[in-house]
Order: sequence, then structure tokens, then C-alpha cells
Amino acid sequence: MQSPAFVVLVLLTTVILVIHFVFVKDIGKYWPHLNTELIGIIITVTFVQFLFEHKKHRQEKSKERAQVLRDDEVIQIYLSRCKKCFNTVLSSKDRSFGDAFESSDLTKEQSAIDAYHESEKSLAHYIQTLLSKNNYNYYHSVHDLFIKFVEIRVALKKAESLYELLKAEQDIVLKYEQEVHKLRK
Repeated sequence: MQSPAFVVLVLLTTVILVIHFVFVKDIGKYWPHLNTELIGIIITVTFVQFLFEHKKHRQEKSKERAQVLRDDEVIQIYLSRCKKCFNTVLSSKDRSFGDAFESSDLTKEQSAIDAYHESEKSLAHYIQTLLSKNNYNYYHSVHDLFIKFVEIRVALKKAESLYELLKAEQDIVLKYEQEVHKLRK
């Protein structure tokens, strides 16, 4: 859609042309001046349109960046719980796998694995919500990492090893955190 200034300048150019052709009897001696005026108007209109589009682009990108950073604050809450559970599961892997099924320090009622799955499920649900409500026109890398996280979550639910699932998800989380760190600079 064209900006109002662009439309006004095009209309102004059209009005000038009509006035010159209708009211000027000897158009031949005014033609060089008319051409100069029209070229100047076209250049001005094009430049003003470019400036409007550039400003709009910067504003949209800034708005999306702010939204990504706001969403990241919530994601970091989910991630901190996932990381605690992840570390508990990994540390129990070194001792004995049965320890991961005992209640963890994080929750008295749940095992570390159950706590991890609950945290990871909440994170995945939040990410899916973000994917459905945001377009990510400027920060495609964040969008792509969200998609990978959801895809890995679905694909690796069938994995033989819980460790593979945890490691793959944590790799995506690490890449995501690197992308957001770049945005904060």
C-alpha cells in the first residue's frame, strides 16, 4: 500500500500536467520547464517513499526484536527449570539410572525425569504458542530454532535413549540462547 504522501504527490503531478495541457496555449515553449518539474517531482516522490518504507521497516524490526526479548524472559524461566531437571537426570545417569526415578531435590513428589518432562512440555507448549501468534519476519533464526525444538521433541519421543532426547533439546536451547544473546548486544 502506498503512503499518503506518495499518493498526494502523484495527484499533484497529474494536476500540474492537466493545467499545462488545458490552459497553456503554446505548450512547446513550456515543455522543457515542464519536463524538469516532472522529473523533480518524480525524484522527490520516489525518495520520500523510500524514506517512509525504510522508517517503517526499522520500526517493525525494532518492534519484533522487543517482542522476541520479552518472550525470552518467559522462556528463560522455563529453561531454568528444565536445566535443573536436566542436570539432575544427567547426574543420576552417572550414579545409577534408578536414581533418576526417585524424587528429586526440585520436587518432593516427582522423579527428576518426570519433573524434566513436565518442564519440557510446558516449554514446548509456550514455544508452540509463540510460533502460532508471531510471524518472525526479521528474526528467522529464532523462528527456525523454535521449529527445530518442536520437531526434535516430536521425533525423539520415539528415541531409545532418554539421553539422546535431552542432549538434542539442550543443543537447540544453547543455539537459541546464543541467538538471543546477539539480539541483546
